[in-house]
Amino acid sequence: QAWHNPQIIPSSVIHSYKQVLKLKNWNESLMEMAKVKPYSNSSKYHKSLSMIQCPVWLLHGDDDKLVGFRESIALSQYFKYAFGPLKLENCGHIPHEEIPKEFVNLIKSIITEKLILFKQNKSS
Repeated sequence: QAWHNPQIIPSSVIHSYKQVLKLKNWNESLMEMAKVKPYSNSSKYHKSLSMIQCPVWLLHGDDDKLVGFRESIALSQYFKYAFGPLKLENCGHIPHEEIPKEFVNLIKSIITEKLILFKQNKSS
């Protein structure tokens, strides 16, 4: 469910993700994680996000079945310097695996252009 188009993901990558299922008691760990209060409802978590002093770019696949776009919008409100969420086309939850070229180009653009503009605007 994490990928927009699982057919384009190399079988070796999918195989690696499935390895965790072979661990002893993996299902018990999953159940324990499910019992934990969601971070999205934690004021302590939100306060810690607001203390981050660097810019944060939120990237969101347009076919992300694990995290809704509204959740990314809500999350962005807690960062002091949030940009996005930026919707990535034809992408699920794992952009660096699904659209690696586009992902690298976007990160390159953020580093070489957008981050420089952010620094210039912050210092003026």
